[in-house]
Amino acid sequence: MAKLDLDEIKSYILERGKEYRKNILLYLKWVLEDFENRKSSSNKIVREAFNCDPFYVEGIKTRNEWDRINKRGKHNYLIEHKTLGKNEWLIVSRLNYDELSNFINKFEPKDIPEKVITWEYKMPTKENFLQATKEYKESEWVKSKIKIKIIVEENEYPLKALSIIAIGIANGLDGPANFYMFTTDQLKRYIKDNLEDFQIIETPKQTDDEEEDEDEYYGEEVMSNYAKQPLNQILYGPPGTGKTYNTINKALEIILEAERDDEIQKLLEKNTHTIEERKILKDKFDEYKQSGQIEFVTFHQSYGYEEFVEGIKAETTDNENIKYEVQSGIFKKLCEEARSKNNFEEVYSRFLDELNEKETIDLETKQHKKKFKVFRNSSDSIVAKPYTDKATEMTVTKKMIKEYLLNKKILDWKPYLVPISEYIEKTYNIKLEDNSSKNYILIIDEINRGNISKIFGELITLIEPSKRIGAEEALQVRLPYSNELFGIPQNLYIIGTMNTADRSIALMDTALRRRFHFEEMRPRPDLLEDVSIEGVNVKSLLETMNKRIEYLYDRDHTIGHAYFMSLIDKSGDEAKAELDNIFRNKIIPLLQEYFYDDWEKIQIVLGDHPEQFKKKNIKEDFQKYQFIQSQEVKESDILGFDHPDIENEAVEYKVNSHFSLEMYQKIYGDYSLINMSEE
Repeated sequence: MAKLDLDEIKSYILERGKEYRKNILLYLKWVLEDFENRKSSSNKIVREAFNCDPFYVEGIKTRNEWDRINKRGKHNYLIEHKTLGKNEWLIVSRLNYDELSNFINKFEPKDIPEKVITWEYKMPTKENFLQATKEYKESEWVKSKIKIKIIVEENEYPLKALSIIAIGIANGLDGPANFYMFTTDQLKRYIKDNLEDFQIIETPKQTDDEEEDEDEYYGEEVMSNYAKQPLNQILYGPPGTGKTYNTINKALEIILEAERDDEIQKLLEKNTHTIEERKILKDKFDEYKQSGQIEFVTFHQSYGYEEFVEGIKAETTDNENIKYEVQSGIFKKLCEEARSKNNFEEVYSRFLDELNEKETIDLETKQHKKKFKVFRNSSDSIVAKPYTDKATEMTVTKKMIKEYLLNKKILDWKPYLVPISEYIEKTYNIKLEDNSSKNYILIIDEINRGNISKIFGELITLIEPSKRIGAEEALQVRLPYSNELFGIPQNLYIIGTMNTADRSIALMDTALRRRFHFEEMRPRPDLLEDVSIEGVNVKSLLETMNKRIEYLYDRDHTIGHAYFMSLIDKSGDEAKAELDNIFRNKIIPLLQEYFYDDWEKIQIVLGDHPEQFKKKNIKEDFQKYQFIQSQEVKESDILGFDHPDIENEAVEYKVNSHFSLEMYQKIYGDYSLINMSEE
């Protein structure tokens, strides 16, 4: 790849680029100012992007995607600015920090906008489309698997490919508009409503589960099924690293891939949240949970296939007999919910059958209660005819009924459309919502505590992305109890959490390891950077304890930052009392569990070991600075005599009744408040 010429990019932005191109300077200035925060972002995509060299500015989700972006450029620029829509901007960059800083320094302050430059987008006219046909080059576009084309002057072009060129022309852009600025459906509607000279043609889908692929620019791979979040992922790490806490963020990120919510999206991009912001996220999570898009389950040793997939359950009838029925488990129910689509076509067909059988059905208008009859015509539309001498027949089409039932939109003939539609809705079991366009999530807490083979059974294979419904190697299995064919949809995500202190990741079921993306959640002392309790540096305290634990045991048994997050909003005596509570009731019991009541190692972690005091020249009266106090006891003092088979001396341990500030400080080595004795 040619060497990056920053002067050439500067010249392009200031002299040859459109005015909106200066937005990249404003954005990259923000990147520099917030660079360190982004490196430690709670958003994994942003964090990973800024912790590699060269780093990748957010918006580009993977390195593979950046490689595809590179293929788009007509120059060797590794900076690109793309417009997403009014007030929306995406900047991508492949410069390291020093290069980026040098690049920004090449500009005068007056060159950098004070705020984002925006304008109202214009939709393309017929003339813009005709001009776009002259600029269209077939070699620059990859053809879709499912072809949606537009016919302009008897020539066929990919709908979206030609449309974004036309949009670029209409708005005076120096290239095609951003590919993702409009959906295919939006373009189809716009062209059908405003540009009657053009015809749109579609190749029918092969299956109901087949999704529409978009045309892509400059040799990009077809990515219609590309998931920004893995379909199966496990958050693993020591206790208190925010695994369950982060499932809320993860779940919302997944749902927002299919459903837009700007307020929630902005909150998810922040590194930390206030109590109020966290409540907003939790309330939104609960809202989706209430609606059935998110389910939560905890695995344990007795949890099985019957609760998870399906099983036979016994029930007592009204006459006190026992009957046995196959009941779906939480996973099967969620899969069925995620796959369900509206059944309008089926219901409309049944309505036509009813009209065939009865010939006519009598209904009445809503407002004036005027009776009319309906019957079917040869084009499968519904004809409404009032019971009057000079009645005129009104045709209510299938499209009109569908629009009213699904969207409550009245296209025409309201007095007759509404009662016909309501009759259909009341008479037939119609499902109006199409769930296949939403994302559904199953959160499995403590996934490693269950018997995976027993719980998933044959479905362990089906959760693989390549085996899901609609994939090239899709599989379905016949379930043992219901005898139904069953497959897992593409829009069902599984998020598991795993406590590594409970069971090492190395011992996980191999079948599970191969099918899940594992994301390690490490303790993050940096989140406690500003937490100081009367001189006690909580960040240093946690870092030091974890270094000792990792040395004495392993990294899977370190202590998470979540144990200390309650200190952030506290101060003074309240903060000190909370810190004491954390150590006495959480940290010390956790260390007892880790080290199987090996009190000497617990002392080392807490800086309480006598040898640690000696290294600091503290010889006497150091017990008052110990969390875990220890003293030697003699056999004769305890037993009253010397037993020949028992050691003469032992060490007795007890937890100090009072925790002082000096005790916390001495954990990480700051003995400034302790009166040291000289050798």
